[in-house]
Amino acid sequence: MQKANSTAEKLVITYAHKKNTTKPRRFHLGIGHVASNPINFTLSAEKRPNEQWRPLSVEIDAEETFVDLSLAYTSLADLQWHIFNRKERDRVLAPIVGLWEEDELYVVACLSDRYGGMRLPFVKQEAWFLEENSGTNTLDVPDPSRLLCWWPDTDAWDMAKQIVKNMASIPGTNSIDINFFTFSEWLARPDINKWLAEYFVQSSIELQTDTKEYKELFAEIQIEYYAQYLRRLRTMFLYFRQKNIPTRVMLGNNKQAAAYFAQNNLSPYEPMSWASVSHIFEMMPEFVFEQANPFAPLYIVNPTMKLTATVYFICHLEDSPIADAIGVIIYTAKQQIANLVAWLNPLSDIKAYDAALDEIVEKLISYGVEDISILGGNFPPGTIPSINELIGTGTNYSR
Repeated sequence: MQKANSTAEKLVITYAHKKNTTKPRRFHLGIGHVASNPINFTLSAEKRPNEQWRPLSVEIDAEETFVDLSLAYTSLADLQWHIFNRKERDRVLAPIVGLWEEDELYVVACLSDRYGGMRLPFVKQEAWFLEENSGTNTLDVPDPSRLLCWWPDTDAWDMAKQIVKNMASIPGTNSIDINFFTFSEWLARPDINKWLAEYFVQSSIELQTDTKEYKELFAEIQIEYYAQYLRRLRTMFLYFRQKNIPTRVMLGNNKQAAAYFAQNNLSPYEPMSWASVSHIFEMMPEFVFEQANPFAPLYIVNPTMKLTATVYFICHLEDSPIADAIGVIIYTAKQQIANLVAWLNPLSDIKAYDAALDEIVEKLISYGVEDISILGGNFPPGTIPSINELIGTGTNYSR
């Protein structure tokens, strides 16, 4: 059982107490978390007489961790740790969320058994972490649950469990509708704006609201908490799927919700109001398009200009093998023109990803785009690669 103690600089998760007289080995590691923010930590382990390694503790470096510390703690405390020789590549493990090469050893972080998932050989799971596969979203994934939820959120898992428990007390209830809000729709919700404003006050962030520093920090917080929202949604969907509960994704819409709230005397500032409006929303198709952060209407572009486009992948977690959305930047040699985003239904499969990509390409061709490339890696939701990142990078797209 994990125990925690903390100081201002560190948070320690204890798995076991040291038994050997030899000094434990300390592994200084880092792992990408929500919105690609890192958790940096030190894993201490001892080598037992049988040559097997036993994890002792994880010490989170608060100063070098850019994720809420309570979230960092619950995320790491929920993992299983394995340390073994690099020759043991056929070792069968629970779903892996992090792996590191340390001299002759592999250090591997796996999901808890309570999340289910297939136990697979290390060598098969290692493919998801190879740099050349980063962001390609084309790997064969033998365990479909990994496409739905790469790294579950412990609190959301327990919440989903409670929802299912409550269903049993409501006659005739055998399915669940869950709202999905795109990034722009989520940001437009009054309850989210109220929460974000209160967060700034509670965090004692003293910045003038009209300064560049405030706007940049506010944008970072919006991105981080939307990424957490996506992780929680996918966690709940995973739980419902494992329990064989029919689930529908409803596409959230602020205008529809506002009209319903006004008619039924509900406050848009209360989260429970938003939980009550699933029935007025339409079911989410496999993917939906929105134009985010437009720089100029496409129709005013000089037809003699050469248009280029770069496709990139948007994901709440850096190492996830499937995207939450597919973004595309359209630009000239000097200027970004527009940014389109196709949001994927969380319950859709890899075919929806392929269909969304095909439709993106069709749109780009209709806009007169000549060159299309794909940028590797995952980008947090709400972020857009700069033109400097785009020019001369990416892999040319071909069907």
